[in-house]
Amino acid sequence: LRAIARELGCSPSTISYEVKRGTVSLYHGKQRRYKADHGQSVYQANRYHCGRKSGFLKKSDFIEYVNKHFSEDDWSLDVCVNRSLAIGEFSSNQTVCTRTLYNYVDQGLMDSRNCDLPEKLKRNTKIHRIRK
Repeated sequence: LRAIARELGCSPSTISYEVKRGTVSLYHGKQRRYKADHGQSVYQANRYHCGRKSGFLKKSDFIEYVNKHFSEDDWSLDVCVNRSLAIGEFSSNQTVCTRTLYNYVDQGLMDSRNCDLPEKLKRNTKIHRIRK
């Protein structure tokens, strides 16, 4: 492992991890061999499962509630969040914050668009730099 690492210019532990990832059992577990394709598939599966998961699908009931009241009752996103918590229709772990709702709108995950948010269009988001 150290010779391979020296040749590739990386850490020996990196080579060790790759060998562990790509090792498969052959002939009813009697022999073990390294297969690069298996190592790559295990790597991709691990990458798929890492990172923080979005709460969009888990909190779909709350998102439907926001879409309904935003379109029919003309509530703002902030009002939707606060009223749902004040009335007790949703608990705090069933909702997302207002900033997250605006991020969902920016990503196109919700029915509403940025053009439906008049206050957001009025805001000047340009960065003002002062010359030195």
